[in-house]
Amino acid sequence: MELFLIVAFAVIAWIYVLRPFWSPEAGRESWDPALSADRLADLQKRKDEALAAIKEAEFDWNMNKLTREDYEAIRTKYAQIALATMDEIKRLDQAQMAKPTRSISRYDCPRCGAEQSLTASFCFACGQKLPRQGGSRPVLRGEHTSAG
Repeated sequence: MELFLIVAFAVIAWIYVLRPFWSPEAGRESWDPALSADRLADLQKRKDEALAAIKEAEFDWNMNKLTREDYEAIRTKYAQIALATMDEIKRLDQAQMAKPTRSISRYDCPRCGAEQSLTASFCFACGQKLPRQGGSRPVLRGEHTSAG
């Protein structure tokens, strides 16, 4: 009986630990601008290092410090690293571009249609009290209402 409880507890613990790997979101990356910028900087640094290694190998080969075979092996290795890194940078850039960015900083006054900032309490043109978060939502630029 005691062995059964230990095994059951171990199975439950493993299920709890491995559950994130089985979830539908496991393969998805959450987009965080700070993490994305750090990742992009790391990838850029890795790409630059690989390209520098290729240039160094080319210089050493031109100075007769490397054989042709060694030069080709080094060049192939670092070219693959650089290309893979550039693909990752491109994928990350595309993922950032695909993220919906809705940053509305202005809207129109419901009375006169003058452009207002989101922090305004009153219309600067007509003095109308502008709707806040407790009331109806503001009419965003480009939208029209049936009220005239």
